[in-house]
This record gives sequence, structure tokens and C-alpha cells, in this order.
Amino acid sequence: MDVSVIIPCVKNHITYLDDLFGALSKQTFVGEWEVILVVEGDNNGELIKKIKQYPLNTRIYFSKARNPGVNRNIALKKAKGNIIAFIDSDCIPYENWLQNLIKPINDCDGTQGIDYSYDNTHLGKFLEKQQLNFLNNSVEKGRCKFIDTRNFAIMTEALKKVGYFDENLVSSEDKDLGYRLFKSNFNIILNKDAIVLHRWQKGSLVGFFKWGMWYGRGDYNFSQKWHNPSIISNLKSILKDVESALFWSIKALRSSDSEREVNFLFSSRQLGVACGKLRAMLFKT
Repeated sequence: MDVSVIIPCVKNHITYLDDLFGALSKQTFVGEWEVILVVEGDNNGELIKKIKQYPLNTRIYFSKARNPGVNRNIALKKAKGNIIAFIDSDCIPYENWLQNLIKPINDCDGTQGIDYSYDNTHLGKFLEKQQLNFLNNSVEKGRCKFIDTRNFAIMTEALKKVGYFDENLVSSEDKDLGYRLFKSNFNIILNKDAIVLHRWQKGSLVGFFKWGMWYGRGDYNFSQKWHNPSIISNLKSILKDVESALFWSIKALRSSDSEREVNFLFSSRQLGVACGKLRAMLFKT
């Protein structure tokens, strides 16, 4: 088996699977490959029947875990490919995605693809820019220091050497994996020819606050694992996020109508990040 494509799927992304599997069915890659889908929730016979209609070599598993790292690990233990490719259930790959994603791996250990927004809304384009900045800024001396598993491929042997996803991290689990690969001197390159479209969730202040809480918790636990900062350093980090939330609020008040909503959403998100870090620091969760 050349490639195993791994897809974790949370409950509210099940409706996206038709678009994803339709796009996977049109891939130009000509090697031998399989798809492993791990769905959060109970066994669903109708979903299995629907997915099996696509002309792909697909295996489906169901998981009680609400943890993407755990669910990716379930798939990794079943994978047969020499290369592991990751994509998320709310993404739609270009037809040449898999072919382009793994093409450079003869000269490196893994490749990090990029994603564009599925829609052309102001929020979608803003989040797209944020994501592209993150990926570009993660490159250090030609190697990716961090990764995003919504569009990523790695040699299976390299992955086994650093270990699978840290199941103690409910978020930042892919950031942690990328950092372990980087510290172990594996060569992961940014691959701008491998493209997926990503469906960003429609924004609400509460939704963005919860999103920020989730990321803040992951950022705190990642930092504790690798850097073990002092309480003072943690408090400074939290204060910086509060200042960022204030910045976005002030910017929103000065923005045009089309930009105001997005700026308020990011203010809510940064406040959520601060609260997520504070909660993790106080309650060790």
C-alpha cells in the first residue's frame, strides 16, 4: 500500500462527507491508496452504506472519544500505507491534491499543504489569511516547525520514530507532533501545490469564544509540556491575549460595517484564548 489517507470526523461534519468523498473519488493519484475514516459517535449503518457507494478503498470506524488526536491514532494503528496523508472532514481537496501532496516525499520526510477558504465571505478570507500566515511563519530554515493535519503527509516510518499524537492534548495535538518531528530533525517542507478548501464555521461571538477557549487550553498544555514556563510567564501570556482582545474591539469600533463583525469575533476569540489558558492553569485540565 502506497498511501493511507486518514480522516477524523466530528458529529457536526458528517453532512460534509459527501463533498469530501466526491472530491477524493476524483483524485488524479494513480498509486495504491486507502481511506480510513474515524467518525465520532455511535455505529451508523446508513453512513457506512453511503460512504461505501464511493469508488474508494475505504474503512470506517466509530469512536466515543471527542479528541481528534485519539481518533487519528485509531486510524494510524489500522493504516497500511508507507505514507500517511491527513485531511479533515470539513475540507475539499483539489483533484491533484494527493498527487501533489506526496510528490516531494522522495526528497523529504513529509509535506505540509495549504488551505484556502471554501467561501469568499469577509470572515472566510480573513481566516484564510491568518492560516496562510501561520504556515509561512512556521518555516524555519526551510523546514516546518509546526504542522496542520487538515492537509499533511508524512512517511510512516518517520511518524513511528517520534510517536503518534499525544492523547493528553485535546487541541494543539498536531502542533505538538510537528514540533517533535522538527526537534528530531525530520525534514517537513511547506508544499503550496497541495491545496484543499476549508469550511470555516460561521461566526458567532459565543462560538468564537468557545473556539478560543479550546485553543487556549491546547496552547497552555503545549507550552507546559515543552517549555514549563513560570506562573508569571503564564500570566503575562494571558494578559497579552486580553490586550489582543481589547485591540480587536477598538478596531471593530473604528471599522466599516463589513469589517466590524469580523473584528468583534476575533476579540471574542482572543478573550476565549485567555480564559482557556487561565482555566487550564488553575484546574490543570
